Amino acid sequence: MTQSSVNGFDYQGYLIFNGIFRVDMSSASVEWSKMYDAERILFEELGEFSRTYRGSNRGLERLTLRDYIRDDESINSETLQSVADDLIGYRVLYEEEEEIEAYPPESDELTKVKHPIVNDADLYWIHPEYMFFRGSESDSSEAIDYVTQILRESPNPEQTDGGSSGSTPRINEICFEKDFLLWIFKKQFYGNKPSNKIDLKINSLTDAEISGDDDIWGGSSSIEDTPHLREAPPILQAILKNKQFDAIEGVFNIDDHLMVADVQTNKVHIKVAKEINRSNNIRRVAMSNLLLSRLAELKSHWDGLTKTKKYPEYKFFDDLYTVLDHQGASIDKISEELRKRMAELRDEPHSAWNL
Repeated sequence: MTQSSVNGFDYQGYLIFNGIFRVDMSSASVEWSKMYDAERILFEELGEFSRTYRGSNRGLERLTLRDYIRDDESINSETLQSVADDLIGYRVLYEEEEEIEAYPPESDELTKVKHPIVNDADLYWIHPEYMFFRGSESDSSEAIDYVTQILRESPNPEQTDGGSSGSTPRINEICFEKDFLLWIFKKQFYGNKPSNKIDLKINSLTDAEISGDDDIWGGSSSIEDTPHLREAPPILQAILKNKQFDAIEGVFNIDDHLMVADVQTNKVHIKVAKEINRSNNIRRVAMSNLLLSRLAELKSHWDGLTKTKKYPEYKFFDDLYTVLDHQGASIDKISEELRKRMAELRDEPHSAWNL
């Protein structure tokens, strides 16, 4: 039994987040702006899950994560402790039926019967800005579908989405676009911190998946456990052939808390490695929420950049070409399609890209 389960908190599965959302409070009634009120209203509107008699096959279970984090002696840094200040936690449970073979009472003949199973996904709300769903893709999808019955903007101020909460917040999914992942790669390639305004460093990038049109190397490439992704010929060649990142993995550093995360366009998998590997479940959840919040902030920062700061300049691709040449793995030229795409994204003349 884990230390966390002894203390009353545990979770099943991995630290895979299949739902990462920004919460829009602009049309929400004032009650939603207060964390304790928002926590109460969400529970009242969606209802408690009962494992016995119930009128619905879905519901919530409270996770008193704020108390767990504050009481956990292993969480001794102000950075991690601060996660508890704004954290609302719920487990979203739903029941399904599966068909199994069993012996009914007073019968010695196997018969197909329906057997109830309960699945779940965890909801972590960093109030008011962000909401994260931890669980498998199917379980997270069920949880998101359930929660969005309430957390959407009401059609008008008179309507209350089934309760007394007034106009509710709206949640908008955060997608880590392929060009955002390229921007992260570029920052790490030059050894730059992504943003001086956000406490997030990238110590190293080690794994990646990249895809594009089929060529003699195929339509996709991947590399794992390389010391420096920025020096890996298969990835550099793929970038220069106009292929794009689907996933990027590395060591992220927040105030000297080191975490390994695989960031994909539509999900984040925080690996049991580095500091996470030495942590109990409560600390793991605190660290995960900290990293996801910083990644969401970084995505907002990127969204607000000008075109010439958001998308790489020609010199970046030329530098990749130079690295390949020094390694004896050069290609004929930088893809014309890539140069056209970047010129258009940066709103620059084709001549600036040797077209």
